[in-house]
Amino acid sequence: MNKNGYTLVHEDKKASLKTIIVELTPYLTNIDAFTTNFDNEFELWEAVEMMGYSVFSDNFYVEYRSGRRRTKLPVVYSDNERLKELSHDNQGSTKVKANLDQSKFIASLAKKAEEDYELLRYLYENHFITQKVHDDIARYNLYRTRDVEESAKTLSALRGYFIYYSHIRKVEIGIRKYYEKDKTVEEPQEKPKVLTKLPQPTNVQMQLFDPNSL
Repeated sequence: MNKNGYTLVHEDKKASLKTIIVELTPYLTNIDAFTTNFDNEFELWEAVEMMGYSVFSDNFYVEYRSGRRRTKLPVVYSDNERLKELSHDNQGSTKVKANLDQSKFIASLAKKAEEDYELLRYLYENHFITQKVHDDIARYNLYRTRDVEESAKTLSALRGYFIYYSHIRKVEIGIRKYYEKDKTVEEPQEKPKVLTKLPQPTNVQMQLFDPNSL
C-alpha cells in the first residue's frame, strides 16, 4: 500500500494527541474540496464535532507524507476562491484539467510580479517557487510584448509546472502571506457564525471519510 499522500489532521497540543479527520489520499484536491466548504477554522471545528470526533480546539492542518518525511501545510477555506474552484473541479486528480485554468493563474501571477517585483523574490526566497519558475516568470514578462516565440516557449514551460494543483496551491498561499506580512494591526473579525448543519456533501466528499474508497 502506498503510504505517501495527504491527510487532514487535528492536533491537541496539550494532550499531545493527533486525530486524522480525512484518511490518507494522494489527492490534495479532495481535502481542499472539503475544507473550502467552510468559511474558517471555527466552522470546520464545529463540522468535525458533528461528524463524531472529539476535538477541543481549532488547530487543523494538512499533513503531507512522503516516506518517513512529514510536512505541515495550511488548511484553505472558502475565502480562497481560486483554490475552492480548482479543488472542486479537479477532485480525484493531482493535476488541473484545463489549459484555461493554468493560463488564468499564470497571467494573474505574471501581472502581480510585474507590478511588484519584490513579490517574485519573496516567493522564491521562502520556497514557494523554484529558481526556474522565478526566472521563467521574469522572462515571460520581459518577452511578452517583445518576442512572441520566446514568450510562447516560456509560457509552455510554466504550464508544464502549473499543471499540478499542489504547485498552484503553494503559490496562492505564498501570495497571501506576502500581502499579509506587513500588516501590523489585525483587522477586527466578525463573530463566527454558528454552524447548525453540515454542508450538503457531494458523492466524492462522502468518499473522503471511507478509507476503502481511496
